[in-house]
Amino acid sequence: MKFQVERDVLGEAVAWVARALPSRPVVPVLAGMLLEAGDGLVLSCFDYEVSARVAVEAEVAEPGTALVPGRLLAEITRRISRAAGAAAGGRHGGRRNAGRGGRAGRAGRQPG
Repeated sequence: MKFQVERDVLGEAVAWVARALPSRPVVPVLAGMLLEAGDGLVLSCFDYEVSARVAVEAEVAEPGTALVPGRLLAEITRRISRAAGAAAGGRHGGRRNAGRGGRAGRAGRQPG
């Protein structure tokens, strides 16, 4: 999965979906936020009672789907620079790029 989206657009979308994340999920997977890159970017979450889903415009180079820790993603998007952000993920983890002057980081590894 590889996409590029404006930081403010991503930040607002993540913050909106993160409000629906459960504070103490019964099952750990319910603390995740689902990112689907295809025709744009769709972010979603649910906890068996409440769900949230938002679609934003994004340049998608490689379509894909990833489940990421929702609260962590919300914290990261609050902290990245005002420049455009980019993200890429594969079977063994992902990368984010905060744009001009930003720092690139490595996302957590997924079991292979």
